[in-house]
Amino acid sequence: MARYNMTGLPLLTHEPMRHPGCCLSLSKPLLATIGTLLDSIPHLDNNKSHDGHKPEPALVLSIGSGTGLLEELLHIYLNNDDHVSINSNSAKNWRVEGVEVDPAVNIYLPEDRINHVLGTWAVLETRAHEATVLMFVYPRDGALVRRYIDTFMTSSRPPGDKHSESKKCREDKSESGSASNKGATYEDHSEDGDEVRRNPRKGVRLVIWLGPKCDWDDTGLRSVHTSSEFELLEMRHGVGLAEYEMLAILKQKTTPM
Repeated sequence: MARYNMTGLPLLTHEPMRHPGCCLSLSKPLLATIGTLLDSIPHLDNNKSHDGHKPEPALVLSIGSGTGLLEELLHIYLNNDDHVSINSNSAKNWRVEGVEVDPAVNIYLPEDRINHVLGTWAVLETRAHEATVLMFVYPRDGALVRRYIDTFMTSSRPPGDKHSESKKCREDKSESGSASNKGATYEDHSEDGDEVRRNPRKGVRLVIWLGPKCDWDDTGLRSVHTSSEFELLEMRHGVGLAEYEMLAILKQKTTPM
């Protein structure tokens, strides 16, 4: 039986273990593995102040976050003083957000770090454009994964499009009702010209896929590896997951680990 601390979060061990509300096996080594991957992204200068403004954290956007258990554990781990001190190259300023359809599913993420979309087919464009890392945990739709990759990792949006994208998101919110989108508080940042100028989108540097080994071939992500632009790494052992699970990362060759 999993033990829980005062915040309701499980106390992870070095052995992968399933917890209520999360399909993925969780462990301390898993958080450490993800943390190492994130910290190895080069040129993360989000701790440096520009124009006297506090820099924005580097964003990890988890698509299909469910209860938000992994996402909250990862957010706490990445911003823990122990993690920062051990990893001298750490950005020291990470923000993990989730994306879900049903607001009632989320349990662990605070409202300011959960975003809602209209359906399982929908892409959260505004926050994905701000993301440094995209994460998919037990994704049900490989096509959706490819849409995110094709849109946010292989192309850059002209500066003028950001305003229209924010407007579209607000229109979607009004159609779906304000209650279901209470957490999407960051969608309107592009309304503020100063906010946009001091936080230019750097693009997605890394995509993380977590799930069962038997589902990996169905994602079609191996075909991305044929491109000279990307590198794909399959991590099947020693990452803090159960034997039947794996972690895969996709990164641009121009940003070596």
